[in-house]
Amino acid sequence: MLGLRLLGVLCAALAVALVLNAAVCLLPENDYQRWQLQDARLRWIYERIHFDPKPIDVAIVGPSRAQLGFSATAVEDQLAQHGRRANVVNFALPGAGRDIQWAIVDELFKGKSPKVVVLEVEERPYPFGHFFFKYVAPAEAIVFPPTPFLHNYLYNLAYLPVRKLQLFGANLFPDLFGLSKQFDPEHYAQNRTDFSTSFIGEFGKLVDMEHPVPRATLLAEPREPVPRTLMARAFTRLNGGEDHLYIEKIAREAKAHGAQLVFVYLPIFEGPRTISDLDFLKQFGPVLNDGDLAPHDELFENWSHLNHAGAMKASARLADAIAAHDLFEARD
Repeated sequence: MLGLRLLGVLCAALAVALVLNAAVCLLPENDYQRWQLQDARLRWIYERIHFDPKPIDVAIVGPSRAQLGFSATAVEDQLAQHGRRANVVNFALPGAGRDIQWAIVDELFKGKSPKVVVLEVEERPYPFGHFFFKYVAPAEAIVFPPTPFLHNYLYNLAYLPVRKLQLFGANLFPDLFGLSKQFDPEHYAQNRTDFSTSFIGEFGKLVDMEHPVPRATLLAEPREPVPRTLMARAFTRLNGGEDHLYIEKIAREAKAHGAQLVFVYLPIFEGPRTISDLDFLKQFGPVLNDGDLAPHDELFENWSHLNHAGAMKASARLADAIAAHDLFEARD
């Protein structure tokens, strides 16, 4: 009898907790503050979309390979050589995970009308989501993902009430939480937007994009393989993998807004020169394979990123591919 009463109390407590969490998840939040929760680059992305009046014609999205591997200015200049006028923005940020890239593209279409969305792809689809997704994704995208069988679903869902409470407080007391509600043009102007040239990295170390790295050094650098956990393999078999699910979502949004998807493969040094899911990608847009750059040590800053010379080559190729598909009107 005591056991039944204890079970009843536990069930009641669980029901109350679920109701309270659901109520918390309905709290309003300020979108601009949400994009400031974790990373300065995410804040800049939101500001470029919503507060900078300059149009966006080509948006580049991807992980750090694309962040260092493409120069928006170089793409613009090469398009101009083809007589094409375009404003190009590189929205790539460190860390793989197609869900965060969908969140960026989803936000992009709320404020701009790009003609081309460029997605950087890897030799094999990345099986997980991005750590920042739970901070910036709309609440409904966390609660109702493409499928609940995602590697980070429960983790993201469990964080949502915490995020809601923090943003609710920040909306009332922005200074206390350090999350501004007002756009600061001077702060915005100080952001670095091109990482194809040398810069100071996250830990205060110079990332030298200009000088070649000896081939022996590149080969000796430790490479971290993407873990293929049992859960990741199971979810990939079950739903096709997070990478494919969110590419499909990006493709639907691009089509709905009249934008063209273009995929670009940037290799690692001495890595694979082919793309394992090429047929899947070709359903949604042209695929540019830069795998032939893999053996050229003079084009790499480290084993996983192109240097400035590599970025210039990749940027020129991207512009040539965009121009070849005649996605822009000729310059007057």
